[in-house]
Amino acid sequence: MIGTGENHVPHPKRDKGVVVSDISKKTTWDLGNSPVVNGLVLWEWDIDRELVRLSPEWKKILHAQADVPLEVPYDAWLPRIHEVDLPEMNAAAQAVLDGKSMEMNVLFRLLRHDGCWAGIVSRGCGGEARNGKPVRVSGMLRGGAA
Repeated sequence: MIGTGENHVPHPKRDKGVVVSDISKKTTWDLGNSPVVNGLVLWEWDIDRELVRLSPEWKKILHAQADVPLEVPYDAWLPRIHEVDLPEMNAAAQAVLDGKSMEMNVLFRLLRHDGCWAGIVSRGCGGEARNGKPVRVSGMLRGGAA
């Protein structure tokens, strides 16, 4: 039988004496020291503070200067999204805000600093929720020429 005897694996929340680190309770993430995984960019959307944090690889996709911040207001980067792709981005974000979805998976074009478009594949998932709605969504994205 699974979960009994020698094969028993303690459940982190109900078995006494088991200490578990719950990542969903983490309030600040240091994305500046994140590992690079095949050009992936890590991101986190702090819904309460209306901020998006990005790992340093983000600057490569944007062709940005070193002084471009890695923490920006959510609305600050919406003007860089291609107008054709913006409704899908807004719909995905609104579904998260309304608690209809804990996932945010979108494809969009983003205007780089050199005036060219980068095609972005972005996937995220809500990890911490209040009243059935996520307060934080984190994920990863990858970009290339559009």
